[in-house]
Amino acid sequence: MDYLFSSELTEGANIDKIVTEFNEALKMECNNTFPTYRASRNSTSHRSVSWWSADLTILRKRTNALRRLYQRTRNNDELREQRKTQYFECKATYVATIRREKIRSWKEFCDVSTATNPWGAIYKKAAGKETQ
Repeated sequence: MDYLFSSELTEGANIDKIVTEFNEALKMECNNTFPTYRASRNSTSHRSVSWWSADLTILRKRTNALRRLYQRTRNNDELREQRKTQYFECKATYVATIRREKIRSWKEFCDVSTATNPWGAIYKKAAGKETQ
């Protein structure tokens, strides 16, 4: 195929048309040769949990930002201590909020499951028989 392109180029044919054809042939060969994988939004590598909320995302970002500020402050000891205090307070709030949301979610799950079948999902989970 490359022989045909080179002979057409020497004859002074329409260069734009030849380049377009070459690009199409190259794309087609690449698509046939190299497999493309697209991760779906619901891939198993990044699963969302039911108790996660937008507030937790904001808290996580704020905590990480404060941590970076604290770690990057080196010359001013007073400012470093102030940022350290801010970071640890925000981190404590973040961890407490996660713990509270997990407990709330578990209680909600237990209430829903117990109302329908007291020996259902909770019993299986506690006995280690659930296969999820």
